[in-house]
Amino acid sequence: MAADYSFPFARVTISGDCFGGTERWSTGFQMGYGESGVESIDDLSAERVAVHWRAFFTNSLYHIPGGYRTLETKVAVINTNGTTNQDEISYHTLSPVAVGGSPDNPMPPQITVAATLKTEVQRGIGTRGRMFLPGYAHSVEVATGKIPSARTQELANGIKTFIDACNADVLLPGKVIVASKGHKTQQLDANGQPVYVGGVNVNVTSVRVGNVYDTQRRRRNELVENYTTATLA
Repeated sequence: MAADYSFPFARVTISGDCFGGTERWSTGFQMGYGESGVESIDDLSAERVAVHWRAFFTNSLYHIPGGYRTLETKVAVINTNGTTNQDEISYHTLSPVAVGGSPDNPMPPQITVAATLKTEVQRGIGTRGRMFLPGYAHSVEVATGKIPSARTQELANGIKTFIDACNADVLLPGKVIVASKGHKTQQLDANGQPVYVGGVNVNVTSVRVGNVYDTQRRRRNELVENYTTATLA
């Protein structure tokens, strides 16, 4: 049996650039319904995501430097087999672009903070999703190498406010969810075949942010590395 999603859902993608346009970044999440599928999306859905994201991205409280920009949002229906429904895609180009609201010095582009989107499912599929946030640049504590907990709480609150706004927007398809594919298990049925666990769509109920920076290597693509050499005596 194929490892499919339980219902069609919407994939939201937010993208932009940094370091003078030399690097691109993207982040996103899923929206939909627990017991039914997303069949279509409103033409204004990507624009509505941009409105809510701009409020988060440009707020200096969330330490995204001014060198980071949000350029585009996209909302697309994903079929149960994981393909994109090409007839149900909404794009929005931000004008003016959204610029990070913090004067902080930027981190290298591959440095990120992951916001975990948790559901009420405790184990297995549908437990959690992730948003890799662009550009977060608060300094770490010298003694621990960690982001101060007060700042990560602010960040978690900011993502919560953003998600709450998306969930309440009638032009967006359902609520923010974790959509997980089904999969085979090690358990065997009466015929000796692996038992298949079906996919699930589950509402996100909380946001969790850790106080240690993460890395995402694919966000460093275009920075050309120059080398210097010191010759031994």
